[in-house]
Amino acid sequence: MTTALTLRTIHVEGGADFAVLSRWFPAVQFKGASGKDKVRSKVEHSTSDCGVLDRDFATDEQVQASNAPESRIAILSRYCIENYLLEPDIIVAALTELNLPNEHPAGPTVKSSWKNTSIRRYL
Repeated sequence: MTTALTLRTIHVEGGADFAVLSRWFPAVQFKGASGKDKVRSKVEHSTSDCGVLDRDFATDEQVQASNAPESRIAILSRYCIENYLLEPDIIVAALTELNLPNEHPAGPTVKSSWKNTSIRRYL
């Protein structure tokens, strides 16, 4: 099926983004742009192209603003595309089952809060 989305080129930051998104959305034309600045530049110089950026350290406000209808660059809600392949509850359960690590680098008082929040912050 041809849609407006399949007629556009969507620029992504790099090879991993390209590989994952192309597999998930085979009807859409993705192109690797080698970094955030190049994605922004390519979208800026085209009236129809769009871009997808990893969240990295973007604020909630920046992510939300990228979802506006007039925005042609979307910022993912997770740190990077690979984080969509991770399930935090499974990771925490595996660490607990394997008893890894026994201590958080910051000390034992941080261990329980680390298991409950630290991983989720990046997913």
